[in-house]
Amino acid sequence: MERCNKIVVLIPTYNEGKNIINILRKIKKYKTIVVDDGSIDKTHLRINNLCTHFLRNKKNIGYQKSIERGLKFAMKSGYDGVITFDADGQLKISYLKIFVKHLKKGYNLVIGIRNNFPRISEKIFNIYTTKKFNVSDILCGLKGYNLKTINNKVFNQDYHACSNIALQYIKNNKSIKKVNIKIKKRNGPSKFGNVFFGNMKILRDLYKEILS
Repeated sequence: MERCNKIVVLIPTYNEGKNIINILRKIKKYKTIVVDDGSIDKTHLRINNLCTHFLRNKKNIGYQKSIERGLKFAMKSGYDGVITFDADGQLKISYLKIFVKHLKKGYNLVIGIRNNFPRISEKIFNIYTTKKFNVSDILCGLKGYNLKTINNKVFNQDYHACSNIALQYIKNNKSIKKVNIKIKKRNGPSKFGNVFFGNMKILRDLYKEILS
């Protein structure tokens, strides 16, 4: 097992206002990469001083492409482990310590298993991955990636919710650690998309996965 020694927390954000600022203030002891996806609420002007690395997309490019940009930056910057973390305030900060521990033990993929799923499309996707891969939550935003064993082919595959990145580890029989987590109710609407568009993005990803 290839252990991770230099780990960074990657947070994509889009118009998350006080949520992202509160999170960054609470995780000062961690190295952080924030990818601002073209926010227009001006909170990005304050984020720059609260994180280790700040990347800002010139325009809104979406969750997956923002995650991919952060992963590529982390690799170029010499990090060997990345923990993705949501900016909406639904995840407990205490989970980061658990994910760091498992990456340092040498797990290739650490994946959060949520206690509930907000979208019907997520439930459908997870029924598929549970039956085929024995993974009951492939779409959780809290994941740990060992960059030493990541397959670069996962980038630029036209997905929306990063399911293909985690599934590539699973398909290649990499070591996986599942961590049960509880999520809090988010403040405000989801930035991933409204009920219709959010579900359509995820169902499109599922369709692509089935055909792949």
